[in-house]
Amino acid sequence: MPDWSITTPYGSITSTYRGGGGANSIGGPIAGSGMQQYKIIDLVTGTSFSFHAMPDSISRSKSASWQSIDIQSRSSPLQGYANSEPQTIRVMIPIFASIEQGDGRTPRDVKEACDFFLSLGYPDYQRGIKPPHKVKFIAGEQFSLVGIVPNIDIEYPGPWDPTTGLSHRARVTFTLLEVDDVPKDYMEVRNDGLGASQNSTMIERMDFEGEQEW
Repeated sequence: MPDWSITTPYGSITSTYRGGGGANSIGGPIAGSGMQQYKIIDLVTGTSFSFHAMPDSISRSKSASWQSIDIQSRSSPLQGYANSEPQTIRVMIPIFASIEQGDGRTPRDVKEACDFFLSLGYPDYQRGIKPPHKVKFIAGEQFSLVGIVPNIDIEYPGPWDPTTGLSHRARVTFTLLEVDDVPKDYMEVRNDGLGASQNSTMIERMDFEGEQEW
């Protein structure tokens, strides 16, 4: 279960689990164990949702469009690069309240976390008529991405608080589409993925003077 908080410029809503594995842990240490922080930040207001455990799942996809150029008597067409679709990130985050004694997370905290995610699909009328805010998703040292959130799905599986009717649990799934003021090229993406390391054991680096033409 993620150990999470919502932080705003005016204060914070923080929830820290204190389970059998010690402070900030669920069956073992989470904070301070080397796990890098994951968060999503509203780039207009500075509001962020932070957690210190891995989401249930993260998927990334990218596609490039090519156009076939037919040439008479050629056995296969040439392929001309047209453009690339934005990188797409899909993340599933479980959010929990707890009935453990001393744990501050409540069903009200779960609701406020879910409302934060849902708000990312709404326009901003506080600053005129503005589109939904851009966000930055930081996945520890794995990657980070600035984009827009076109889809948010929230499931409330229960159990339900008998007094307030609020759910103790929620599953938030959102999609993030890459938005760059200056588009990236392959080298920027590749170097970021390798952490600028020259000692990768999985990627063999070879020096070429350039593409050979036949």
